[in-house]
Amino acid sequence: MSSQRKRWRTAAVAALVVCGIVGLALVGFQSALHRVPEFYAEALAIPAAEQKAAGETLERNVLALHNEVRDSDRWSAVFTDEQINGWLAADLPEKFPEVLPPEIRDPRVAFAPDQLQIACRYAGDAVTSVVSLTLEVRLAEEPNTLAVRICGARAGLVPLPLKEFLDRVTDSVRNGDLLVRWVQSAGDPVALVTFAESGPNDGDAQLVLEHIEIRAGEVHLAGRTVLPDRPSESPTDAASGR
Repeated sequence: MSSQRKRWRTAAVAALVVCGIVGLALVGFQSALHRVPEFYAEALAIPAAEQKAAGETLERNVLALHNEVRDSDRWSAVFTDEQINGWLAADLPEKFPEVLPPEIRDPRVAFAPDQLQIACRYAGDAVTSVVSLTLEVRLAEEPNTLAVRICGARAGLVPLPLKEFLDRVTDSVRNGDLLVRWVQSAGDPVALVTFAESGPNDGDAQLVLEHIEIRAGEVHLAGRTVLPDRPSESPTDAASGR
């Protein structure tokens, strides 16, 4: 009996140890799952009045860029993550409430040298967390094509499987009339996103993006506007007054 009691005692102790380890692992997982990136916490803490002012600055800068594109054959622009985050906080929910799926809210961005970080709150069926992405963005060899390399996707500190996420990104981008193709670079997925050279209000003008550079806190864009040569007037047309 003494030997049997000893075996039971050993089994009970082992079970308690296993339960303790599992419990600590779950606590650690939950803590990691709900960890918020520093830039995201800082962006959310900005007062609403400052966010609104930054969003208005972004809209003025976008309008200035539109006018420059229309009136000049060369154009450039600089946008800050503060301006973009202000617009995302103050204007996106009010002016474009249907853009984001219901499980995603409060998106924010941060620019670091050669990198773009994106984070948002995600409330799905199985998990609620802050999802963040680290991206590298550069011009591809094809005209008006961006190469967006996904260096990491996380829920809190927990790495996320990318397949389902990439499928949803592809659907969203294609719904916006953009062409997207996926390739690999050093094991990371890279989206080649091609956007239209002209818009419905730009007539025959073609926009060519020639430069994109992400620096600390800002993104720099530059390019040119190409107007097709007008057909020369024929002698017959001149004589007839056409």
